[in-house]
Amino acid sequence: YYNLERNTHEAECLRLQRENDVLELKEREVRLRDAFFLRLNSLCFPFLSVAEENSHRIKISEQNWKDIIDNVNSTFDNFTVRLKDRYPLLSEDDIRFCCLLKMRLSLEVLIQIYCIQKQSINKKKERIKKEKLGIDDNRILDEIICSFR
Repeated sequence: YYNLERNTHEAECLRLQRENDVLELKEREVRLRDAFFLRLNSLCFPFLSVAEENSHRIKISEQNWKDIIDNVNSTFDNFTVRLKDRYPLLSEDDIRFCCLLKMRLSLEVLIQIYCIQKQSINKKKERIKKEKLGIDDNRILDEIICSFR
């Protein structure tokens, strides 16, 4: 009986260790994917990086938008498609805005892209969160979008 109990305990420990290893690998994969995504964006869209230092309008062309969406979808398993499927009230502009949040752009860069004040960006985030996503908790839209997998 003692050997059976010991073997069961050892098997359970081994199973837990494997589960822990899998979780660590998944966490590492997420970190590497996020780092890759940030690097990809800095290479593809350098004008967004230098925008932090300047205070002029940032114009994103239709081709840039297409590339941004392609990068987000390639890196995050068709993010925009899944987002639109889950939240069908999102407009194309909302999806684009969510892509910029997924890129972790600063508030200053968002202000330069949309040519609106900080309060208006925050209102836009709140409107999307409540009216389009139907989420009414204390999380901010940035958190929701960045954790949407």
